[in-house]
Amino acid sequence: MKYLPLILALLLPSQSCADIDLFRLKALLEICETAKLSSDPGTVNNIASQLQSAERPSNTLLAKKYDECLFTAFGKNKKIINISNLITQISKTADQLEKECRDLLAVAPPVAVANPICKDILLR
Repeated sequence: MKYLPLILALLLPSQSCADIDLFRLKALLEICETAKLSSDPGTVNNIASQLQSAERPSNTLLAKKYDECLFTAFGKNKKIINISNLITQISKTADQLEKECRDLLAVAPPVAVANPICKDILLR
């Protein structure tokens, strides 16, 4: 029984660290919101700089506060880009462009060869 607190202390730190990050994030967001209301741009910029290193929260309310703080400080929202979707879109666009260059080559070969984009695609 006297070892129970020691065992709990060894098992709980990993959970506590995760909670501390969430508590710190919430505190930073509240400070930023208060600084915005009191028109304190220095504090808003300081808090926003700290928030940039944190991951955007998945909670919609916290995410909205996060975005508002960054927008107030830097004037633009950090755009979230899904890399796999972007690569898929680039591949589809490249395939479509190659198809259209080949169609142009079939219809008007001199124009296709003179076009610098189609020329690069057709010569590879």
